[in-house]
Formats: sequence, structure tokens, C-alpha cells
Amino acid sequence: DDAVAGLWYAYINDLHGVVNVANPEQMAIWDFARKVSEYNGVKLVFVRSRREHDNPEQRIDVSKDLLPLQYRTVQEGLGTIFGE
Repeated sequence: DDAVAGLWYAYINDLHGVVNVANPEQMAIWDFARKVSEYNGVKLVFVRSRREHDNPEQRIDVSKDLLPLQYRTVQEGLGTIFGE
């Protein structure tokens, strides 16, 4: 929802520069997958290995403007998706 709202905001406000449409709450994929598995009750097997193309330092570029949206937390978004 946040990404769609961000793209729509940029479109209707005729923004042409680079902007962040990402939720400012940073979370590792590992943590996100664990949260999803808690909601849907699926047992996941996680394989932790570093691949040569992984970027463990990838973060939201805070030098780019965040759009003034009503971002939901990851927890709220997952609750919406899984009907809680």
C-alpha cells in the first residue's frame, strides 16, 4: 500500500526527481520472513548464507526525500494482509 500511495503522490504532484516511496521502517528480509511465518503459521526453513552479490549494507537512502504519507508499520501491514 505504501509504495502504491507513494507512486500516486509523486504522479499527482508532478514530482520528477528521485524520491523515496519505501516505508522508513527498516527491516532485514530474515526478520520480515519470520514475521510473515508467525502470521500464517507456515514453518519456514531459513538458509543463512552470504552470496557474492548480497549487499548487507543496503539501506533506505535518507538523502532522498521521503514523501509525506501515512506510512503503516510492517506489523500493521501484515495484519491487513492476513486479516487481523
